[in-house]
Amino acid sequence: MKIKVIKIDGSQPSIWNYISRWFFRIFDIYMFSGVVAIVTISINGKGQRLGDIVSGTTVVRSDKNENLDKTIYIELPDNYKCFFEDIRMLEETDIITIKDVLIHYKKNTGLPIAGNLVRKTAQAISSKTGINIENNPLDFLEQIISDYNFINKKI
Repeated sequence: MKIKVIKIDGSQPSIWNYISRWFFRIFDIYMFSGVVAIVTISINGKGQRLGDIVSGTTVVRSDKNENLDKTIYIELPDNYKCFFEDIRMLEETDIITIKDVLIHYKKNTGLPIAGNLVRKTAQAISSKTGINIENNPLDFLEQIISDYNFINKKI
């Protein structure tokens, strides 16, 4: 059905989230023939049934065709040299944001707003790390992702 359960903050639910969600299914669906679930989903406006509200989860659409383009992983040559050692202060969420910005830019090349987003993201990363942007912002962000993969690679 291409849906999955996630926590409200976007993270992976714990076993307790699943258990509480499952437990409230008895009230949501079985005891009242789904009326409680339908009413709760309609009133809440976030697509959550009672079990989701209690467990802090929601159901979202999931693309079953996810691939490596949607991850922060990129392949690097064996002789890769790291340019920016200071990226160690970046977190995975920063890299995910950069990757999302780059994907957005590539889908919307030529739109001024896409270029502005790349520049602002590069400036934010530069401010956080203290690394000067010596080349264009797009190349800078791609280099950051490559260096992050190099420094954090699993052998």
